[in-house]
Amino acid sequence: MSLLKYFARASPSSASSTPSPTKKACVELSEEEAEAAIYEKSAKPSDDEISDADDEISDAASGEDSDQGSPDVSARPHTKSTHSKSTSASSKHSKSFHVEWITGRPWLRYDAERQGMICLWCKKYDKKPYNRTTWNKEPCTRLRLESVIRHEKCAAHRECLRHEKAQETNRIIPATINPALPSKGMEQAFASLYFLAKQRIPHTTNFEPLLDLLQLFEVNVKEEISIARNALYTSDRSIQEMIFAISESIEDEILKEMRESKHFSIMIDETTDCTITEQLAIHGRFLDKSGELKCHFLKVMDLLQPGDESKDQDRRITASAETIAARVFEFLRQANLDIGKLRGIGTDGAATMVGCRKGVVTRIKEVSPSVLGVHCAAHRLNLASTQAGKSVPYVKIFSRILRQIFDFFDNSAVRTAGLQAVQSLLQNARQPFANSDRGSKVRRIRREESCGYLGEEKEETNF
Repeated sequence: MSLLKYFARASPSSASSTPSPTKKACVELSEEEAEAAIYEKSAKPSDDEISDADDEISDAASGEDSDQGSPDVSARPHTKSTHSKSTSASSKHSKSFHVEWITGRPWLRYDAERQGMICLWCKKYDKKPYNRTTWNKEPCTRLRLESVIRHEKCAAHRECLRHEKAQETNRIIPATINPALPSKGMEQAFASLYFLAKQRIPHTTNFEPLLDLLQLFEVNVKEEISIARNALYTSDRSIQEMIFAISESIEDEILKEMRESKHFSIMIDETTDCTITEQLAIHGRFLDKSGELKCHFLKVMDLLQPGDESKDQDRRITASAETIAARVFEFLRQANLDIGKLRGIGTDGAATMVGCRKGVVTRIKEVSPSVLGVHCAAHRLNLASTQAGKSVPYVKIFSRILRQIFDFFDNSAVRTAGLQAVQSLLQNARQPFANSDRGSKVRRIRREESCGYLGEEKEETNF
């Protein structure tokens, strides 16, 4: 019987009769310390062995193994005798679940269908006590209070308890530190911030001055959102979080309408921001419930990301058709948009976009054959005008001379002042310079007026 083998292995006599690695490791210790270490190891079996032993003792005491006889529990070490007595005493109780066991144990539940006990915490955090599925996926059918207490003390359940306490702390602390703000004040604060962003006014530096201006008209938004000295909600971090919340709300509303639409299309184009980061701008066009055509800006994504290395030997990260198509698929997946409803995709007409073999449109058509690639009309007009201008020699010369004049006066205060002096001598009533905070520069000259001056001066010279 496995129980008798366990008692024989755990007894101090067997541990001291044969030499073991534990004894050899204790040669440098004193005799008392070595004996204490050997006894402690033999007297403290693993949790799995204790669980198996308790089950066998309980079955033997209840008469379930009467044909094999009851095990010799006297061979068990003296330190475990109290545990065996309590287990034997508990076997006399009725095999039923008591509701009072749940008191003080919010994790304990009784599964009447499977007639066993379940730990909600172990199931929630997917913990396996003693590396078993009991108490988690399978109920504990041994309806004993000792089973509940033993599970309560196991390492897996204690870890679940720590997680629950941490979650409870995270729920209590924000409510204590940041009490509820007045809804009216927050609505006015969000409306003010939305106004700044909509008018393209720097919001991080102008949000608090705008609230001070509103306070002059007895609109005390700043006082209503200021709860304490450390909770003014006017810092850069708070403003960025509010902007992020506004953008998420607008994005969710637009995407909801796109999901409800039966057909939609997207327009994509590459761009580079001030930090020389390649990005992909995405716009959406769709029909709403009333049949009205709508066009909205959707998202700007970082085009080049780690893991986008090309498959060639150089392993370079490039803005290839494969990378752009991967970003488009990623956006559709994150936005939960059905690619089967995608009907068109507008691009700038570059080979990377409209290539017939490996272009972006071709790759998207492999997933959704109903997609139609459209060359942007504005890009087509730009290409046509550029090519037409290059075919006329007079336009080419005119563009080169005009560019040289611009480069001559560009970013030179001395040359700009000389140009202004010449214009004053010519008694030109019109002022070609546009006033700006950044100073008068030649880049602000209106091209049509500059060209007009050149024409007038040429006519006067001919006379």
